[in-house]
Amino acid sequence: MLYFATGGAHWGSNNNWLSDAPLGNWFGVDTGEDGRVVSLYLWGNGMRGEIPPGLETLERLRWLELGNNGLHGEIPPELATLADLQTLSLGANQLTGEIPPELGQLSNLEELRLSSNSLSGKIPVELGELSSLTDLSLSDNSLTGSIPAELGRLNELESLRLNGNLLSGEIPPALGNLSSLRQLDLRHNRLNGGIPPELGDLLELQVLALSDNHLSGAIPQELGNLRNLRELALSNNRLSGEIPPELGELSDLRHIRLAGNWFSRCAPEWLLNVPNNDLEEMGQSFGNSVSTQPSTASAEWTALAALYCATSGTTWRDDTNWLSDSPLGEWYGVTTDQGGRVVKLKLSENRLSGKLPPEIGNLSSLEELSLSRNELTGEIPPELGSLTKLTLLNLSRNELTGEMPPELGSLVDLRRLYLDVNELSGAIPAEFGSLVNLENLILTANKLSGPLPPELGHLAKLEGLYLGFNELEGELPAQLGNLASLENLILPSNRLSGVIPPELGRLVNLEALHLYGNHLSGEIPPELGSLVNLDWLDLSSNELSGGIPPELGYLTGLVTLTLGSNPLGGEIPPELGGLAELHWLDLSGSELNGPIPPELGNLANLRTLFLWGNELSGPIPPELGRLSSLQYMDLMYNQLSGQIPPELGSLTNLNILSLRRNELSGEIPPELGNLARLEVLDIDSNELSGEIPPELGRLANLRYLVLSDNMLSGEIPPELGNLANLESLNLSDNNLSGEIPIELGDLSKLESISLSDNHLSGEIPPELDNPPTLRSLYLSGNRFTGCIPPELTGVLTNDLYQLGLPFC
Repeated sequence: MLYFATGGAHWGSNNNWLSDAPLGNWFGVDTGEDGRVVSLYLWGNGMRGEIPPGLETLERLRWLELGNNGLHGEIPPELATLADLQTLSLGANQLTGEIPPELGQLSNLEELRLSSNSLSGKIPVELGELSSLTDLSLSDNSLTGSIPAELGRLNELESLRLNGNLLSGEIPPALGNLSSLRQLDLRHNRLNGGIPPELGDLLELQVLALSDNHLSGAIPQELGNLRNLRELALSNNRLSGEIPPELGELSDLRHIRLAGNWFSRCAPEWLLNVPNNDLEEMGQSFGNSVSTQPSTASAEWTALAALYCATSGTTWRDDTNWLSDSPLGEWYGVTTDQGGRVVKLKLSENRLSGKLPPEIGNLSSLEELSLSRNELTGEIPPELGSLTKLTLLNLSRNELTGEMPPELGSLVDLRRLYLDVNELSGAIPAEFGSLVNLENLILTANKLSGPLPPELGHLAKLEGLYLGFNELEGELPAQLGNLASLENLILPSNRLSGVIPPELGRLVNLEALHLYGNHLSGEIPPELGSLVNLDWLDLSSNELSGGIPPELGYLTGLVTLTLGSNPLGGEIPPELGGLAELHWLDLSGSELNGPIPPELGNLANLRTLFLWGNELSGPIPPELGRLSSLQYMDLMYNQLSGQIPPELGSLTNLNILSLRRNELSGEIPPELGNLARLEVLDIDSNELSGEIPPELGRLANLRYLVLSDNMLSGEIPPELGNLANLESLNLSDNNLSGEIPIELGDLSKLESISLSDNHLSGEIPPELDNPPTLRSLYLSGNRFTGCIPPELTGVLTNDLYQLGLPFC
């Protein structure tokens, strides 16, 4: 359910998902020795949609990490049933609604991370029951109300981040009970009143951030007890009085922000000894100013110090030796050459926050700059264009805004430029066409707009062009056909229009072409059949017409072909049957007509066949029974006729078979009982007749059996009671007769039964209440006698009152 509900087919990585591989081999899944799922790690994996119900069935789950995706909707309260859960991380999504108070039941929870969403409402007081919690992060939402004093019970809490919300009221003095707390961040709220002196009891505290609120009164002198404090941020409040001299005893203090308050007299001189301060902004005088910068400081030392101060260096995950007297090459993440010049600066995933300072452009010998997966904000400094020796610039997965500086076009030695998953806007600079050594350009998942610069066609060494999930518009430049080295052209989910240039057929090294989710029109160029190295072609969800070119049958290495959701029209070319390596074929929703070519039965490696939502007619080719690797066959919503081929019973790897809403007739082949791995059998709304084959009772993995709205007759086979994994049984709107088999009561996982509008008779067996999961029961429109068993009245949704029978 998670895979389908969140667009698993388009995740960043979905290796082995829905395959026969052990769950522990699925991407992002870890299992225990018993094979049960204990960890689900899909951070930043391109998930879209709502968190589906059903995750609560992962009863052994200890770690759920779905952060930095595109999930929306509310947080399911059912997650509170995951009693073993230790980490719940859903940050950096688009979740809405209130925080479920039920989460307070997760007694083993150690980390709760819900930051950077759109959550609203109050912070549930029930979170104060999470006695094992060490990290509570609710920052950057729209939470309102006061901070619950109950949070003061969280004795194990080490980090409390509530910044960037709409919280009001006073800071609870009870927070002073959090003896293990190291970080308290309440910035950017609407808190008022004084700073509780009880916070001076937090002897382990390293970061106290209360800036940008409405706090008033004096700074409590008790804060001078916080001997481990490294960052104190109180700026932009209404604090007054003198700055307590006791703070000058905090020898580890390295970052202080006090500007934007109403302090009196001169600032104490000890503030000058704090490396990162805002003294100039305070506008206050000092007795004797002294410089704290070492006399031997170089321009590079100054540039690195500026980076440290601007990005909250005291809260980095690792800041070993920064701003010390150690050689720069011994500072964490810094590499120097033999002359001591900085050549590499790698601080990815190091909790940098704030804006990049322009001084970083003074690192003139820098070759690699990697600051990805942090919390950087603001614009990219144009001064980076001065780093002419740069070969790698990686600022991906931050919160950068504004336009990309055209000055980056001066980095002629640059080989890799990664700016993906930010909030960058504006057009792609035409100057990027000067990056003649560029091999990979990744700008995915921003807010870029405007047309694609034709100058990109000058990048002769480019191997990967990734511009998907932006707001780019206009036509695809024909000049892209000049990129002779290009292997991946990934432009999905934009607003591109016009035709697909036939010049793309010259990209003989191309392995993946993704243009789905745009407004492209016209015909699919037959020239694409020349892309002999192509293994993934996705043109779905556009406005393409004119049919499927038979030339696509020349792409003998193609693994994925997705053309669905286009008004293509025409017939399916039989030449597609020559794509011997094809695993995925999706032609759904494309107004295709005519028969299904029997040649598709030659696709020996095919695992997914989606032809639903077309106007296909004629019989289902029996040759499809040769697709021994097939796992998903969906032919619903067509005009297919004739009988269901018994040869489909040879598809022993099939998981889903959907033939609903066609014009199929004849009997259900008993050979379908051979599909041992089948989980969904949906033949709803056809013209099938005859009896339900008892052989279907052999489908041990079946979860959904839908045979409704046909002309089936005879009795319900008692063998269906062997379907131990069945969750939904729908046999309504047929001509079934006889009694309801009591064996249906053996289906312990059944959630829904619909037998309405048949000719069933006899008494209603009370055994139908045996499945503890049953939530839906429909029996009306039959000829039952006797009385209604009282056990059935507890089913949540039913039509028992329409039966016209008394209750027993």
